[in-house]
Amino acid sequence: MTKKTQQQFYKTIDFPPLTDEQRKELEHLESMDDNDIDYSDIPEKLDTPAVP
Repeated sequence: MTKKTQQQFYKTIDFPPLTDEQRKELEHLESMDDNDIDYSDIPEKLDTPAVP
């Protein structure tokens, strides 16, 4: 059985506004030093080519 997935495409202006919680999280991430970011769950190299 094949499961169909629906993919949505948005223009930049179509995104809903950020919530206060989302803004706070982004501000926190922006204030972090690069050395404090945990990259351990991200592969160093992609196994597949990036899709343009």
